[in-house]
Amino acid sequence: MSNLKELIQDSLNKEGKLNCEDAYKISAKSKSSIREVGQTAKDIDIRISNCQLGQFGNLKGTGAYSMRAENKLKRFLDDKNRITCKNARGQAGGVGFEKVRGTLKDKNIDVTYCELGCFKEKKR
Repeated sequence: MSNLKELIQDSLNKEGKLNCEDAYKISAKSKSSIREVGQTAKDIDIRISNCQLGQFGNLKGTGAYSMRAENKLKRFLDDKNRITCKNARGQAGGVGFEKVRGTLKDKNIDVTYCELGCFKEKKR
């Protein structure tokens, strides 16, 4: 656990927060679950920022709509036009996070159940 804390501390951005992308890198490097990385950050009062899906942080709203991304995301949408973080992230392969972000925004698709534990459902 202390190694995980050190990895998190060493990866903080200029604002003293942990970027979403860096949290996933820490998870892979430490062989810890992404949920454990998120919980450890929370336990040491480190906020997560710059969601790769554009749900919060400086990456919010950046990205371009892509029909290919929309087609990949479509099959995972629930009846309220929502997709889980895990499924949205999984569809970024081959199209990239920028296009997934832009498509989520353009099509008003809500993301639920952040894998890092930042939110279950966004409150508008």
